[in-house]
Amino acid sequence: MNQSLTLRNKAKSKKPEFEMQNVNVYPQNKGRWRFPRGLHSKMRNAFRGNPIMPSIGWGSPRDARGLLRDGSKGILVENLKQVEKLNKDEVAILAANVGLKKRVLLLSKLKEKGIRVYNVKDVNLFIENVKKNLDSKKQDHKKRDEKKTKSQLEIEKKAAEKEKKSEEKQNESKK
Repeated sequence: MNQSLTLRNKAKSKKPEFEMQNVNVYPQNKGRWRFPRGLHSKMRNAFRGNPIMPSIGWGSPRDARGLLRDGSKGILVENLKQVEKLNKDEVAILAANVGLKKRVLLLSKLKEKGIRVYNVKDVNLFIENVKKNLDSKKQDHKKRDEKKTKSQLEIEKKAAEKEKKSEEKQNESKK
């Protein structure tokens, strides 16, 4: 297992970035792969001097596939049920589509259980930063709401004063 991990890491370091045909002509295709399908395509025919295409030989050893760099198997976590199923020796990977509030909840549960999280460097620091940001947002919203209510009260006072003045003018004109 350890030997296949080192083999995989060596192979990954030497593996080229497979790019589409004519990537030098169409730079918007950089970092993208599509199989060359042209009838006279030099790349499809694998002529010398043309970019390399993906093949089975570039794959990693079978027993090293799906493992993390340290050799542990990462388990994707999206909700609390999946967190409860994890053991201490397993490694959790938080899904990218988990929102911020739920992410904080999942991280705190994982921290309680003592499970390592692969895609968060420092769990405590992450939770603290998120809580600070959420608190500052709440304070900003409160300030904004207070400002709105103040301005509305001022507008109402001005309207009431105008009404009183107009009523006084009407009373004076009647006399």
